[in-house]
Amino acid sequence: LAGFTAVAEARPNDVNALTAIGFVEGRRGRWDRALEAARKVTVLDPRNLGAVGGLAACYLYLRQPNRADEYLRRGLIADPSNEGLLFRTLISLVTGSGDTAAARSTLETLPAGVLPEVRDYYLAWLERFARHYDRANALIERFPQAQLVDSLESLIWQSVNDLAAGASGRARVRADAVDRTARRFLAGSADSVSSMEAANFQTILGLAAAVRGKSVEAVRAGELAAAMLPTTRDALTGQRPAEGLIAIHLILGHTDEAIRLIRAQAHQPAAGWRFPVTRATIRLDPLFDGIRDDPRIQALLADGSAWVVR
Repeated sequence: LAGFTAVAEARPNDVNALTAIGFVEGRRGRWDRALEAARKVTVLDPRNLGAVGGLAACYLYLRQPNRADEYLRRGLIADPSNEGLLFRTLISLVTGSGDTAAARSTLETLPAGVLPEVRDYYLAWLERFARHYDRANALIERFPQAQLVDSLESLIWQSVNDLAAGASGRARVRADAVDRTARRFLAGSADSVSSMEAANFQTILGLAAAVRGKSVEAVRAGELAAAMLPTTRDALTGQRPAEGLIAIHLILGHTDEAIRLIRAQAHQPAAGWRFPVTRATIRLDPLFDGIRDDPRIQALLADGSAWVVR
């Protein structure tokens, strides 16, 4: 950060330095500084659609989808086929506003050049929200698996869909496969994985244990993941284990602990993952079926101030 700041001080209109500053400040959770840098880039280079998308992303992280949409619409007027802007538009519709009809319409009108996995990913979300679990799992089956963690996350998502569909036996088979593969990988790579990778694998192990009903093992792994990658270290990637731990408690039916964690998570950036915690997903995702009508959750959903990122 110091190097980028020095460049920006020497050349105040250097958009590359300002873009880098905005990125680093966001990861540190300094959102006022991240927004200031992103706004300045869009003023200096208004045709830089990457900068427009970056500013929209900041507002999405800050749980302000309406503000994000202002910039996304502006960018898409300039380039209706911009994949980055379309991708963020879908994020906003699915996990921000929860406008599933608009999300389906957007998916149906995506330009031909958009990668098919973008369509599949968001359509899988929409099918899950509609309780069409087999359709969702068929789409997940088509996801690209560039890394081992990608295939394990897909299997976990499918197993959670299976649970919601009442196919607990199939869910456990998938979870068993995830557990064996993840443990084998960690046993052979303990000294070479980063803290983020290790946290991701612990979250995956925790979710797999939760699907199999192993409560103590699941919570232990989830809490270990959150300790490995706390939000104080990285305000964005640290949300993955935090949201994963909430999902673990929800799967296990730990209502009070899940609600306690959700209340805290509401003040964290909406960084998104397989199990994002937003007002939209609480309303739509089957993961929250067991707590949605709880008066504490209803009060949380109705209180806008509870969702201000600190």
